Amino acid sequence: MRHPKGTRARVLLSSVFKPFAQDDEYGSRVINPVELYHNQVTRAQGPFSLRMFHRSWGLMFIHQNISAPCTLLDFPTRERFVQELTAHDYDVVGISSIVVNIGKVREMCRLVRRHSPRSTIVVAGHVTSTPGIEKTIDADRVVRGEGVAWMRAFLGEDADRPFVTGAGGCRGGAVARWMGRRALGDGAVSAGRKPLRERAHPGAATGYRARVRDDDRRDQSRRRPGAALVLET
Repeated sequence: MRHPKGTRARVLLSSVFKPFAQDDEYGSRVINPVELYHNQVTRAQGPFSLRMFHRSWGLMFIHQNISAPCTLLDFPTRERFVQELTAHDYDVVGISSIVVNIGKVREMCRLVRRHSPRSTIVVAGHVTSTPGIEKTIDADRVVRGEGVAWMRAFLGEDADRPFVTGAGGCRGGAVARWMGRRALGDGAVSAGRKPLRERAHPGAATGYRARVRDDDRRDQSRRRPGAALVLET
């Protein structure tokens, strides 16, 4: 079960690719909208329904809690995902999704086999509750349950060590915070554990991107060579 490179393995974590709510081969405007509250939780509240874009907090938490060099793509485009696969030599590619986006998961697995054939493909998230998913997608591992402990064990780390946590979440749909990391303008996001600085989120219409690199000289307290976090809206 353990990866042969252990904590030296280069890891790419990714949510499924955008756009969403499109009438295409991967779904439709009806079955795979991206807004959790407006399309499920508060949809009956009409004009008072909450409107906000949810980050992939589970993947962000795993990214924060493994010591292997790790890059996270949060809702990249299909082209951006392929670019990442071809630009770097990843040993592990982890993909997380909800059930309705299983078509995108299948396509991402195909893209990994084509552009990074030596990578071990790990699929996790709600999509793994799909009956017979092991026969539906071309993945090496289908993980159900808590992801941090599994990934740590897979990389040969101590699965039971304390979690690194931070004040994650969004307030009023306008302010985004990242697990244990501070948003520093449009540049890199520090990998330290200092109090988080809030940054207004410009929203999906204008787009936002932040990238984490551990060589940020403003904070060398927790170096993980090669670690990166890419947030794309």
